[in-house]
Amino acid sequence: MRYLSVIILLFMLSGCSRYIRIERSERFVSRQGIKQKIICIDPQVRLMGYTQNDSEEEAELENWFRDELNYSASKNQVDLEIVRLTPESTTSYYEDLLSLKKEFLQANNLQNTPLNFSNQNGYNTITKSVFVYPPLIAHDFTDLSKKYGTPYFSYIGIYKQPGRILYYHLIVNTNTAETVYRELKSISKGSLKKKMISQMVYDSMAMLKEELK
Repeated sequence: MRYLSVIILLFMLSGCSRYIRIERSERFVSRQGIKQKIICIDPQVRLMGYTQNDSEEEAELENWFRDELNYSASKNQVDLEIVRLTPESTTSYYEDLLSLKKEFLQANNLQNTPLNFSNQNGYNTITKSVFVYPPLIAHDFTDLSKKYGTPYFSYIGIYKQPGRILYYHLIVNTNTAETVYRELKSISKGSLKKKMISQMVYDSMAMLKEELK
């Protein structure tokens, strides 16, 4: 079996501390949600606090990350479309998607910045909850649902900091201007390898599918 469930993943990582938190909007939990496409804007891997060969390693891990996102989303029946900034990107990317990405990252960072994440509930736990006050974005992006055929847009990032790895997954609904899903994994692990990325990504897509049942 190429990938592992969340329980087996936690068992495999039993030598290190880990914490998973999932928050979502009550309106997002429906079968209708998972049938609609989710556009993932420029997923990234960032090695923070390191200098030697960072660019080459980031690029290699990022390519692997995107491939695993496509594979794992397909295996879990999540309709995920990755849109990246490339030399061929049109002005629509900058005017629509990049602006939206900055907006919903800022909205969520004001509430809980992942890079400054401090776990208050202890490690080796999984917590799930419904947003009391979901982070809101501006209503300037409501027309994107017609243009792109879906109101759901996401960002998925992996941040490697000295002593820990953070996995951050956000989904917003541009029609309602709210964050509808937020997942944060924190793992105290010394190195970020392709196998770990594969396990984290598959686990993330499997949990998203489970939340939408």
